Amino acid sequence: METRIREMLINWAELKDQVPVDNSVEDPLYRMKLSLLFTGQESLSNSTYQKWSKGIESRLETIDSGDYSFTQGECLAGLIVDMVEDHLNIESWEDDRVTNQQWLAFKAMWHAIESLTTFSSQDLLEALDGTSINDSKPSHRQIIESVELTEKRFLSAMKGSVEGDISPLLDLCDATFTTLLHAKQVSTVMAKGAGPRKAARKKNKPYRDTEKYAISLYERKNQGKEWNSMRDAANVIQSEVMEYGKKVGVHWTTKIQANKLIYSWILAHNKNK
Repeated sequence: METRIREMLINWAELKDQVPVDNSVEDPLYRMKLSLLFTGQESLSNSTYQKWSKGIESRLETIDSGDYSFTQGECLAGLIVDMVEDHLNIESWEDDRVTNQQWLAFKAMWHAIESLTTFSSQDLLEALDGTSINDSKPSHRQIIESVELTEKRFLSAMKGSVEGDISPLLDLCDATFTTLLHAKQVSTVMAKGAGPRKAARKKNKPYRDTEKYAISLYERKNQGKEWNSMRDAANVIQSEVMEYGKKVGVHWTTKIQANKLIYSWILAHNKNK
C-alpha cells in the first residue's frame, strides 16, 4: 500500500507544475482529469495540459456536482483516501464514531499534502526517489516528514478506526501539528535565505572555480610523481593557481594567504576522498 501511495505522489510531483493548481476556470471535468493523470492512467507525453485536456473531454462523461472549488491537493488527497479505503475494505459509513475518526484522519493527511504543494517538482522528486535526499536541506526534511505522514501514519489511523484503536489517529494528529509547524519554519528560512544564498553563490564562484583548478593540478601529480606532502604540493602549484585566480576574479591578499588557502583546499579534498 505504501508503495502505491509513493507511486502516486511521484506521478503528482512530475506533473504538479504543468497542471492548474486549482479549478478557477470551473471545469466540471477537472477532478476526473487530474485523477487520470495522478494515477498514471493518462499522461501528458509531450503535450501541454490545455491541449491534452481538450483532447480527452470527448471520452469523459460530465458529472456536474455544482462544486468547482477543488485544488490539486484536494484531488490528490481524495485519491489516496479512495486507495486506502479500498485496501482496508471500508464500505460502511453507518457508524458515526468511525466516520468522524476517518474524516479527521483525512483532514490531517490533506493538510500534509497541501504543505507539499509549496515545493518545486525537483525538490519533491529528489526526496521521493530516495536516492537524492539531502538531510541538511530544509525542504527535503520537510518533504520527508509530510510524505511519511501521508504514506504511513494516515494508513495506520484509518486501520485503527476500523479496529477500534484511536491511538494511531492521535499519533497522526500530533505528527500533523509538528509537520505544519516545521513547514512554517522552513518556508520562513527559505524566503529569507533565497536572496543571500544567490548573492553568496555569485560572490564565491571565482573561489570555487579556482579551488577546482587547484585540485586538478594537484591530481596531475608532480610531473607524474607522487607529491612529497600536501604542503609540498601547495608550494609547487601556488603560482599557477594564483595566476588562474586573478583571471577569474579572486583577489589575493598575500602569497602567504594564498598558500594557506590552497593547502586547505588540498587537505579538504583528501579528507573527502
